[in-house]
Amino acid sequence: MDYIYLHQLGEYEKNAKLSPFPNYTNVKYFFVRSFDTLWGQYSSFNGRHFHRRNNKRRHPTELEYTYRLRPAKDFGAPFNESFHIKNIPLVPVHPKYGCKPPDNLDDVEGNVAFIERGQCSFKTKSIIAEKAGARAVIISDVDHSNEEYFIEMIDDNASEEVNIPAAYLMGKNGLMILRTLERLNRNYAIINLPVNLTFTPAHKLNQPPWLGW
Repeated sequence: MDYIYLHQLGEYEKNAKLSPFPNYTNVKYFFVRSFDTLWGQYSSFNGRHFHRRNNKRRHPTELEYTYRLRPAKDFGAPFNESFHIKNIPLVPVHPKYGCKPPDNLDDVEGNVAFIERGQCSFKTKSIIAEKAGARAVIISDVDHSNEEYFIEMIDDNASEEVNIPAAYLMGKNGLMILRTLERLNRNYAIINLPVNLTFTPAHKLNQPPWLGW
């Protein structure tokens, strides 16, 4: 199985099948650096800043961990060496399920869309985000019954194709991100995507303590 990793700083806080926690194979990372940073790669991406609505920045370190993502199985562009973005906002879409054009389209355009699972297919969410101008999509299921699973995002045979990368973030991590942004009154986190940690041993990754790794 292919996976991506994410690194995060600060507190962040149905058409697919559940997968058990995967082995470390073909991994990438994304990171979040303080409440001002988000990094990650599963492809990976790094993060730098959480943005406050009053345009001020803070740099808490509650989310300075490495997170893993699982890329969509059979749709979307690959997270590879040709896809590399730095210091870009990870923006939760509104409405949160991303099944219609976002009300916060201006925030999503040119950035990475963060979408909750539910109400429409993963591919439909990705198509809508791409049309809104998103450069990549991260989807997470924050429902407590699914928060500790990776979910395989599969093609639903929609006629349109997805031309941007799409990946799944474990629900517990997604929930922490959303809670943290809400608590800090921030609209987005800044990330770098991807970050190549392929040859980094698992025990050297700074992973979130709430996952019990």
